[in-house]
Amino acid sequence: MSAISRSFPAILLFAAMSCTGDSTPSGRWEGAASAFGASAPLTIDFSRGSDGELSGRVSMTSETLWVDHPLEQVREGSGRIHFEIAARDRNIARFDGTLRGDTIRGRIVRGQNVVGVVLHRTGMTPAKSYNTVPTDFTSPDGTHIRGEILVPRNATANAPAIVFLHGSGEHSREDMRFYADLFARNGFVALLADKRRFGRNPGDYNYQRLADDALAGIAELKRSPVVDPSRIGVLGISEGGWVAPIVAARDSALAFVIALVPSGHTYAENAIFQASLRLEAAGATREEVTTYRSAIKRVNDYVRGLSRGLSMPSTVLKSLQLALDSARRIPALRISDLPSLLPRAGDLQEFRWQALDFDPVPYWKGVKAPVLLVVGELDRNADPRSVQEKIVPAIRGRVKTSVVRYEGVAHDLMVVRDSTHFFFPYPPRGYPDTLTRWAEGVMSHN
Repeated sequence: MSAISRSFPAILLFAAMSCTGDSTPSGRWEGAASAFGASAPLTIDFSRGSDGELSGRVSMTSETLWVDHPLEQVREGSGRIHFEIAARDRNIARFDGTLRGDTIRGRIVRGQNVVGVVLHRTGMTPAKSYNTVPTDFTSPDGTHIRGEILVPRNATANAPAIVFLHGSGEHSREDMRFYADLFARNGFVALLADKRRFGRNPGDYNYQRLADDALAGIAELKRSPVVDPSRIGVLGISEGGWVAPIVAARDSALAFVIALVPSGHTYAENAIFQASLRLEAAGATREEVTTYRSAIKRVNDYVRGLSRGLSMPSTVLKSLQLALDSARRIPALRISDLPSLLPRAGDLQEFRWQALDFDPVPYWKGVKAPVLLVVGELDRNADPRSVQEKIVPAIRGRVKTSVVRYEGVAHDLMVVRDSTHFFFPYPPRGYPDTLTRWAEGVMSHN
């Protein structure tokens, strides 16, 4: 499930400093980013390596949930500093600023967005309450997975542990570091890994193989001398909420499952839900959305038949292609996921066709561990109603089930405002501490 746009253009936020004289930028800097009268807290930690190179990491609890997100292209000299953060959409944000005394001032530019930044030096970077250990393990198909294990300094021989499952698309460990840091600070050994590369080979990416990766990660945690093998859980976000029940159904010893903004629909159903709302938001009429839904359902049915080896008369194929062409000529539907040509047999390895009828519900029925489901009422990527209508009935009565529903919150678990004034998105009250409190409660009975 891809991420949706917020009410206002998302702005990746950073900050930086320059050094003058004998001053060094190493240490912690705290302050805020601001735009159009709104502001958001921001922290940057700078350090110098043994080679003298300056590096930095940014942390935010609004706009994006980041902890120690790496800065790139950090350069300083002559009283100025520059650095960048590259987003997954390849739209780079660039900071340029100055340092005077213990204050940094500058601005971030990302596309048409400009954000002011003011930071103040607060001292050296505080030590973490956990150690970070590099790890490298192998999935059953031979794919090497790299990552880190965050081990609390006070961890004992029976520490609980957790594995994180990414959302859709290409992700590195940095995209889940916020959650890994959260759990590690609360006593959990946390496995933070890069996601296997999306699209590198059409056959090497499917939900079963992502579950294989997670199970290999669980096996890696079980080898740790401080982890209790019976106290390991998983947390999946978005697409990871589809993978989590597969993992839990295949590992009956799993201690808990947390699914953030999951969908109870099949892949095809959720794709139609998501695309329909996107078309409506772009101004499509109800009739145009109905035309889209009819066309994509016909394409999906055709693909199902093709995958079973069924052949269709040329007249039927021609009629279907004409209907597809007609729908794609509607201006409002040009941004839809309707293919330009009917898929052929050789196209069926594409992920969207391969996953077409993936259904998470049978896997949820096989889950034996306590489950926490977190839902955003205004989620336009994963139908929030599907959680109550499909997932909950599959598990309630068999396992301890908790559902946390946040009103006014979107798929990114940020509050959405119906406002003409700019604001920096922020998480709902109590989030994300809700997650660790729930997991600690489960572990106290395990």
